[in-house]
Formats: sequence, C-alpha cells, structure tokens
Amino acid sequence: MPEQQHILYFTFDLIECTCRVSLTNASDESIGDGRIYLFSEIGNISVQRYHDSDEITLGDFYGFETKELTDKRAEFRIDTGDSLVIFEALTKYDVVKTSKEGK
Repeated sequence: MPEQQHILYFTFDLIECTCRVSLTNASDESIGDGRIYLFSEIGNISVQRYHDSDEITLGDFYGFETKELTDKRAEFRIDTGDSLVIFEALTKYDVVKTSKEGK
C-alpha cells in the first residue's frame, strides 16, 4: 500500500485557468517528498463544503476521481476532508515529483 499523502496547497488561478495541487508524504505539513499536479484549461469549478470529520481527515489525499467528458477533457473530483471540489480540465495534466533534498 502506498504511503498516505497530504494536501499542502490546492489553488486555482482563474486568470490563467490552471489548478495546482501540491502534496507531501510528510505528515507534519512541511515540504517533503511528494507531488505537484498541474491542470490546465480549468472550467466549471464547484466547491461543496461540509464538516464531517468521521469520514476523512482534513488534508488527507486519497486521489482524484476522474470522469472522461470528451477525448480531451475530464471532470476531476477531490475530497479535501473539508470540502468536495469538482472541476473540469484537460484530460492530460502534468505531475512533478518534489523532494526535500533541494529545499
């Protein structure tokens, strides 16, 4: 089973129509080994807030649910532990591995 990842940052740039999800393997919110997901051509953003801490811990990352819309676009869903975020973007996105060794 892979190591549990945690969300450091989950940001949308509405001018550039991009989304950045920064993750870490460290449990203490420090920048450590992890990944950054970079989505482009963002649209149709929905955020549904909730406060049910019994199901998922705030900031824990359990992956994206993806629903293909066309051959180039998809709907992505992520549960942040405090909200369900749904957005559309290009199906292909970039993933950058991070490491605390260069920090």
